[in-house]
Amino acid sequence: IGERESMPYDVVIVGGGPAGLSSAIRLKQLCLEKDLDLSVCVVEKGSEIGSHILSGNVFDPKALNELLGPDNDWINDLESNFNSIATPVTTDQ
Repeated sequence: IGERESMPYDVVIVGGGPAGLSSAIRLKQLCLEKDLDLSVCVVEKGSEIGSHILSGNVFDPKALNELLGPDNDWINDLESNFNSIATPVTTDQ
C-alpha cells in the first residue's frame, strides 16, 4: 500500500452547516484579534459547503449578520457568486 497524502491543520471542523461554519469563522476572527495564525479546515461530505441543510432553507440572518459584522455584504456575495437567491420573508403561516 502506498503512502497516504496528508495535509496538516491546527483545527479541523467536521460539517459545513451553520454550526461548523460559524465555528470556523469565529475561530479565525479570534485568531486575528490575538494575532495568531491557525490553519482551519472545514470538512463537508456534501458537494458544497452546507449543501445538506442550507439549500432552500429559511432562516433569520440576524446571528450571521452579527458574526460577520456590519461591513460584510454576504447576501450580495451569495447571490452574485453562487447563483443563489436571498429573499426576505414577508409573511408566516
